[in-house]
Amino acid sequence: METVGRSLTDAVRKLLRMPNVDEKAIKELVKDLQRTLLQADVNVELVLQLSKAVEDRSLKASLPPGITRREHVVKVLYEEMTKFVGQDPAKVEVQPGVFRKLMLVGIQGTGKTTSSVKLARFFQKRGLRVGIVGADTYRPGALEQLRQLAARVEIPVYGEPGTKKPEDPPWKYVEAFAGSDIETNPPATNDAVQKSGRILTRHVDELPPKEVLDEIDRVFDVDHMEKTLMEEGLKKFADPQKALLKLIADKRKQLGGTTPAAKGTKPKQTTSA
Repeated sequence: METVGRSLTDAVRKLLRMPNVDEKAIKELVKDLQRTLLQADVNVELVLQLSKAVEDRSLKASLPPGITRREHVVKVLYEEMTKFVGQDPAKVEVQPGVFRKLMLVGIQGTGKTTSSVKLARFFQKRGLRVGIVGADTYRPGALEQLRQLAARVEIPVYGEPGTKKPEDPPWKYVEAFAGSDIETNPPATNDAVQKSGRILTRHVDELPPKEVLDEIDRVFDVDHMEKTLMEEGLKKFADPQKALLKLIADKRKQLGGTTPAAKGTKPKQTTSA
């Protein structure tokens, strides 16, 4: 949020320094707003909604009496950003000296890892001693990502690498995939395996018992799973790109431009008598 705040402040200062706040200046402000929010990992659809609201109100709404266009645009930006982040502050009561645990729960890809560090930093800046426990034992690299982010703001992180249960030995999954062509493990897991002195033999080619395979066939609808994964994957990765391309196309239309000419074509020349 600190970076977002600085970037938005710079964008507003640039607007205030302009000799004339016209349509071009407002569109430049909107472009800076979009760039700032997208760099901060804000959802593309939300960025489009916010920037459209700022642009429409700045250009189409009637000026309130007694203020200039410049003041009106800054007021619109403030009001729309306030709606965006929430008009009523949500308070989390944490008293100094009282141990308090907060758990972040959500599906993969919703930003729990980065949000946990931001939340910890928020309380740290208010004089509280904060620590983060990495409980995501399923996503590859989750604990390492959490440690890297938390190290930037000097927040301690606790987590057990390489295992899904605290009682499991750290080499459990290394042993299961021993002999595979490529195996990527967190550094702490590799260190634990090295110190254990264990010799791990190849079992990666062995299938589980027949009763386990029968249970998998009974429970899982493979066709449905593949269809669902494909649909969710396309929606997650393709939809934001489509939205961005649509935004670019709409902006070109508003600016009176056309799509770029095909490579190799030459502009038509006209002659006059």
